[in-house]
Amino acid sequence: MAGMAFVASPARAYPIAVANSSFEILPTGGLPYACGGACAYSGGTGIPGWVTTSPSTGEWIPGGYNGNPPAIDGNALAWSNGGAIYQTVGSAIAGTTYTLQVDVLDRTDTPATGLVQLEVGSNVVATAIGVDDGPGAWSDLTATYTALAADNGEPLTILLSSSGAQGDFDNVQLTASGDPAGPPDPPHTRPIAVANSSFEILPTGGLSNWCGGTCEYSEGGAIPGWKTEGNAGQWIVGGYKGNPSAIDGDVLAWVNAGEIYQTVGEAIAGTTYTLQVDVMQRTDWPMTGVVQLEIGSTVVATAVGVNAGPGTWSDWTATYTALAGDNGQPLTILLGSSGGQGDFDNVRLTESYAAPEPATWAMLLAGFGAIGALALRRGKITAA
Repeated sequence: MAGMAFVASPARAYPIAVANSSFEILPTGGLPYACGGACAYSGGTGIPGWVTTSPSTGEWIPGGYNGNPPAIDGNALAWSNGGAIYQTVGSAIAGTTYTLQVDVLDRTDTPATGLVQLEVGSNVVATAIGVDDGPGAWSDLTATYTALAADNGEPLTILLSSSGAQGDFDNVQLTASGDPAGPPDPPHTRPIAVANSSFEILPTGGLSNWCGGTCEYSEGGAIPGWKTEGNAGQWIVGGYKGNPSAIDGDVLAWVNAGEIYQTVGEAIAGTTYTLQVDVMQRTDWPMTGVVQLEIGSTVVATAVGVNAGPGTWSDWTATYTALAGDNGQPLTILLGSSGGQGDFDNVRLTESYAAPEPATWAMLLAGFGAIGALALRRGKITAA
């Protein structure tokens, strides 16, 4: 087949959800320290959705302090002075290229020392670089890494720290891209990162309410990585009234007359999304949990499952294939209740899509065949 150029389909890029990516979710109680005018900051009280390793970290609304610019995305940014801020966003997939972008501030009153890194397992695999636009300016730093076979399934973590004085960060973005070329059947499937998917990351201060023995819960506050409306929280069951423990770790999420939700990216037309969540039927409460998938502002799928009876967990599944009109719309997981309390754990979301059908490949190959033939006549082969 002289002159034929075989062309792989282009790499497909998709966003990976980063909890509190622009640091607009503030710790309980807000930013307690004033620094003049509209300037306020927190220190040592945690950053919702992130783990911090030192009290010398927090969130900051500059408010013009010492001529520094405002946050680049919203009102608040994150700062680190000798500590690390990190978030595990999922598991690495071999062959996937990860691109991390973070805006880093070069302050007017302290040197630029912000450090942005990507970690797989316990190894730093990439350090972001960019052009420093000078004091009082934000710079976009980028780190890129393609996961190796040995990285497959290892935790994928974003690290923000400082190499000396204070580092200031905003607008954290992470994307993944891979080559979907291959046989059209079965479709290609990959996980979509869900922040705090098993609810093991607790709010600042932990679970503040005691319910006997080792039973503890939070109520009405934040669930790191998630947004809440109404009455919701986290719970360590501790054998309360004979109810089973969380199915993945020690902690679950509960909702009573409200909802928990998380936007995990944007829908891509033709992609099939499968949402799986473990839902508990309590020994002392009717089964009222509701699991849904939303695109834009429309619920497109409600999960179903087999209820195994009081005191058990059931795996519920919702599936939806995005339409052309869904393309680019926010993709959101919703957990709620239809009456009493809903209890949830182990939230998983995958996307699958087929490679081009044989007819599509035929058209691509026919089109590029002419290009290949022309390239041969010019003494070289060009593969697009």
